[in-house]
Amino acid sequence: MDRKRRISGIILSAAAAVMAAGCSTEATGEKGTASISLTCGTPAVKASIPQEDAINDINLVLFENGRAETAIWKDGLGGGPRADIDISFIKGRKYSLFVLANAGRKITLKDTVGLKSLNIELLDEEGFANGIPMSAMIEDISFDGQKRLDVTLVRLAARISLRIDRSRLS
Repeated sequence: MDRKRRISGIILSAAAAVMAAGCSTEATGEKGTASISLTCGTPAVKASIPQEDAINDINLVLFENGRAETAIWKDGLGGGPRADIDISFIKGRKYSLFVLANAGRKITLKDTVGLKSLNIELLDEEGFANGIPMSAMIEDISFDGQKRLDVTLVRLAARISLRIDRSRLS
């Protein structure tokens, strides 16, 4: 009976040590917050229309080791050319940041494999009613000591207008 108690005690001690190691502060880390400042990277030209640079909604995903760790969806951003979003992170970790603006809906991503196969269809001009889709991807970032990250969005589509003089086409 005494031998059973010692073996049980050893097993319980080992289990407690494993659980304590799994719950250490190194595994969870110290949390922090940062502000992500988004701007449209399209150069302003004389013929540009303000709505073309509008940011109406944002899908923001932080990936760690290829897995989505944090996902934020914000809509109703007012349609200006800038947007700021606060995110939480764990200090000392490396992340990849993906931002998709003007998708018109929440995008669910579990990992970077899903990101590579992401497809949004805009079949006609009404598809751009929410704004022209824009995105950005930044890899291997660490927010240690950094309270703000400036991200430039790049358009995923272009708007083209053609005028054709048909007077000589007869």
